[in-house]
Amino acid sequence: MKKLLFLFTIITAVSRSMDNEPTLGFTALHKVATPQKAKALIESGAEVNRKAAWRLTPLHMIALKYAKLSYLLTKLAVINQLEGNEHAAELKEMYKKAKKDYIETTYVLLTHQAHWHAKDKDGKMPIDLINNEEQQEFLDLLLKIATKKNNSELMTMLTPSHKLAKAMLANSLEKVQEILQADTRIYPELLNIPATVQIKKLVRIHYAFQLVTQDNWRALDTLIKSGLDVNAKKDGEPLLHQAVKKNKPEIIGLLLSYEADPCITDDKEQDTFLFVRDETTRKLLMDHFRLTPLVQAMEAGSLEKVKKLLSTTKINSHHVAINTTPEIKELIKKKESADLLCKLLKTCESDSSETVKQDRYLGNSHNLVEQMGDTYPTVNDLPGNL
Repeated sequence: MKKLLFLFTIITAVSRSMDNEPTLGFTALHKVATPQKAKALIESGAEVNRKAAWRLTPLHMIALKYAKLSYLLTKLAVINQLEGNEHAAELKEMYKKAKKDYIETTYVLLTHQAHWHAKDKDGKMPIDLINNEEQQEFLDLLLKIATKKNNSELMTMLTPSHKLAKAMLANSLEKVQEILQADTRIYPELLNIPATVQIKKLVRIHYAFQLVTQDNWRALDTLIKSGLDVNAKKDGEPLLHQAVKKNKPEIIGLLLSYEADPCITDDKEQDTFLFVRDETTRKLLMDHFRLTPLVQAMEAGSLEKVKKLLSTTKINSHHVAINTTPEIKELIKKKESADLLCKLLKTCESDSSETVKQDRYLGNSHNLVEQMGDTYPTVNDLPGNL
């Protein structure tokens, strides 16, 4: 019980210690520690941006309280020392409530026009007074409140990638694309900013690639569950390719578990296997490749089903190597050659006028399979000037 009383004293002393600052210019709002008190003082006429000693505003003071609390209870690891103590849970709740009060008080001050960029005598803004390791948590908690209350102005100001937030709120697709091209860091709160479906989709894809780089499979799992396309591409590169290139086995397994195409190709027609570095990843990809509808139809010897699936599936060397009936193997080889011919002539997936002209004669690769009859060209049979 003595420990509990001692630690309770530490928590409450954080706020009280601020009350003992020199009185030069410090108002009741500088000393406030709860959102209710802050709101009442502001409504009664307290100056939100009043600068006291050391040019500290009320916003600076609440940031200092947050920083002191984090230092006393996190840096000194006081809570960790109490693991197993009967009062540990109670103390943690007190700690959480104090932090929550400071965050909500900050929100009240900001919504009443407190200056987020105000600087003290050392040129520091309120956020600068918080330890670097705690700053992101502080921002995240504030942004959650702003998002919940749909405060778009505050969301824009608080978001570290504020330019992107502003462009999203303005529904400027061109500006969003320009900012994303500069590899702007995406923060989760950006996903909740109201914008067009196209803009939100673009930001989500960039965020997914960022999560792959960070090896944050939990956040990526949440993103996929919320509707992200696992075969999404950024600048022509599929998400799975990025995971394989970065050698992120947990991410690769996660994407495949959500039925990502193990043989998906990028805009240069390079498939996933080209970037594999180790046998474990190759085996994982092959195991999932064998579960794809076309491969299963091939192994089952279902000619009709294979014909139907060929119109929507790209063929590669892995399909050709599958053990199946002679008829299906012949059909697969013809489709592979037709796909290659289309690729070389640039007739596949192109809107150019030249492609339209070529398509009038060649059709798509699936139609080519029907036109080629019993024989199919090899690579050596293709025109040399291509």
